[in-house]
Amino acid sequence: MEENAKVTVRLTNSLELARTVVLELWTGEYALQPGKSFDIVAEGNLRYPLHVELCENRVIIYCFDSAGAHMSIFENGRELTSSE
Repeated sequence: MEENAKVTVRLTNSLELARTVVLELWTGEYALQPGKSFDIVAEGNLRYPLHVELCENRVIIYCFDSAGAHMSIFENGRELTSSE
């Protein structure tokens, strides 16, 4: 029996430049402006941990190791669509 879970991670850009946030696999790219925050919500069978990769100008968050898991991204309680 699969156990479903819901995890929320708040990501805040305290730098002076915008950063690109990428949700993998295939969820999209989002521009995180300076001083702003996103809530990343992962739901489903989260058997494996989320993987976060910090790059020079982007943050990549993966949940593909968990079958059936998916992620959404919110700003001020509103779900965002990809900027691609």
